[in-house]
Amino acid sequence: SIDMDELVERIYEYGLITDTQYSALGGGEEASTGDSATDSVIEYIGNLTENLSELSDEQTFNGITLAELKEALNDSKDIILNVSSTEMSSSLSQSIAENKLVLAEVYDSEEFGEMSEDDQLTMASVIKTLSVIEALSSYSSTSTQTENSLLSSYLDVSQY
Repeated sequence: SIDMDELVERIYEYGLITDTQYSALGGGEEASTGDSATDSVIEYIGNLTENLSELSDEQTFNGITLAELKEALNDSKDIILNVSSTEMSSSLSQSIAENKLVLAEVYDSEEFGEMSEDDQLTMASVIKTLSVIEALSSYSSTSTQTENSLLSSYLDVSQY
């Protein structure tokens, strides 16, 4: 499991997010630590995608198809993997917001509530990771590749 709360706590301590952002990201809640935030989330996305492959292609979650969910998970994985090299643009911010919306809708569905606890925790971690990336990317309206490298580093802080 990922200690995303520790990550949020540290970026708050460094003054990179406001009190409101800190609260919105659930700052201060307890979670267990993982090896590396980025690596763990990527691994969890792979496991969740594998588990979803066992479902019928007709499966829907609050009207979102299995294919749409898998696409959102793949896009999320790409965002997380490439956060250090991707230019933080308005299109990336929009992509993050769209993926979070799809994942949150699925997470809140009755159908997804029937999935394993691990799958539910994975989905929550992916949504929270995207929230952290979104909050940090909006911190600076003129993000550069250097700042994005820092963003990637902040995602790994939670391992300490």
